[in-house]
Amino acid sequence: MKWIYSSYEFENRINNLSWTISGKYDEDVSISNQDYYSREVAMYFAIMAGARHKYIEWNLVRKYLINRVKGGYDSSTILSLVQIVLNKVVESKVIIDRPGVEDIRSKAYKDIISGFSKIYDEDILQKIKYANVLEGMGKHPVVDGLTRRIMNSIKEIDVNKDIIDILQDIDKVYLMYFEQILQGEDINNKEYNYKTKDNIDFDTFSDFMYDELYNDEENFIENEIKEIASSMLVESIGETSIKESSNSANRVIYVDEEMVNKIYEKIEHYYGRSYINKSEIKK
Repeated sequence: MKWIYSSYEFENRINNLSWTISGKYDEDVSISNQDYYSREVAMYFAIMAGARHKYIEWNLVRKYLINRVKGGYDSSTILSLVQIVLNKVVESKVIIDRPGVEDIRSKAYKDIISGFSKIYDEDILQKIKYANVLEGMGKHPVVDGLTRRIMNSIKEIDVNKDIIDILQDIDKVYLMYFEQILQGEDINNKEYNYKTKDNIDFDTFSDFMYDELYNDEENFIENEIKEIASSMLVESIGETSIKESSNSANRVIYVDEEMVNKIYEKIEHYYGRSYINKSEIKK
């Protein structure tokens, strides 16, 4: 186990990195996880947190999701689809602005995946998430035909469009594939007639912008949006066992000044004072 003395300076650097990326110094760019696997993970987490604030209009995303869930869309499916597409949008744009992020992303993905005891692959969206992460690491994952078709449809979405147009493309993917999947229809059949973009009516698509928000739906979506906006897609593709996460040789634990002082007090209580002072111990 690697023990890094005080993370105060490092945490400041990480927070400043988020604010620099977002360009919104008057907003709170929160980073939910302070227990990082590595410095690359911490850096990538900060970059993505700032980039999400910069590139995504979350209020419109929230209104869209509330409207669709109220209209009968499966909440889990549409939320996962939005997470996948918006992650693609943010990553693509921040890498164009800062090419070095691509290398940081690859290292961060490898560090996180190495700590997983299980990878989720029970449904199509979980497979797509995992495949996207592997592609971000420079790999070429093998997936079934249906998963590949959906991935290709997602890749066709132009990340440079306005957020309304991107949300409309997400809608098209949902209606082309997942509406039928959720109804239990076999769309792997070669003779299956997929819905196409031409037979989906989007004349009133942006009407959701004028919807009044209701508390129950708003609170539910708000929590989900906060989760998407403050975590990395790679975190959702697997799980780390308690045993492995607490004993991993590569695990990094950052300790703030207050915690260190408490540790010193406990050591002094049970074993007596050290012959050298705390400033020398830090060195």
